[in-house]
Amino acid sequence: MNLTSWLLNHSKYLALVLGVAAGFPLVLVRRNRLGIKNAGGALLLSVYFTFLSLAATMLLAVLESLLAGNKPNVGAVSVMGVYLFAPFGVLAAAKVCKWKKEDAFDVYALYAIPSLFLMRINCLVSGCCLGKKIGSSNLRFPTREMEMGFYVVLFILFLLREKDEKQRGTLFPFLMLTYGVFRFIIEWFREGAGATPLHLSHLWAVLIAIVGYAWYTERRKKAKQH
Repeated sequence: MNLTSWLLNHSKYLALVLGVAAGFPLVLVRRNRLGIKNAGGALLLSVYFTFLSLAATMLLAVLESLLAGNKPNVGAVSVMGVYLFAPFGVLAAAKVCKWKKEDAFDVYALYAIPSLFLMRINCLVSGCCLGKKIGSSNLRFPTREMEMGFYVVLFILFLLREKDEKQRGTLFPFLMLTYGVFRFIIEWFREGAGATPLHLSHLWAVLIAIVGYAWYTERRKKAKQH
């Protein structure tokens, strides 16, 4: 087996390593927000965030299989799990380590975007999560590429907004809100969407958007009071 074949067969694990590598410098430069004193602590948090994100995506994939009446595919992942389940892991870490919740979620938001971007690169490599064919042509809607572009725009926006004290604690809620709306729309252009106008992924997208909106507006109200 050559290197290319090995990488294709192990792209998910490679994405994990790259997730830690990409997330570590982002956590490292923001460690003071969480009271992390050294690079070792930042590395441990990066590893935790990486496996938290993976576990969240796998959990949702298992749940979706069960809801569809199928045998759970333990190796499958569903990106929306990061929005639905990872916040509980961030909240638990903040409580155990006595971090301010708004700081923990801001740091996780900036970590999560590159990881989600890498997950979509993994989709490109493995050939999954395709867009529907456009008419009778062999061209497809570039849903994966659109989602990657969405993450690039959000990441740049967050880098510009994170130092604004009024935006403290709003990054992850804003990510949830915007992704929920974005995903609800592009879901109609993804392969495997089904014959019905609305399906399970639309439900997840609506739930993510509603929670994100409520959370974001609550944080904005608190910011205005200070």
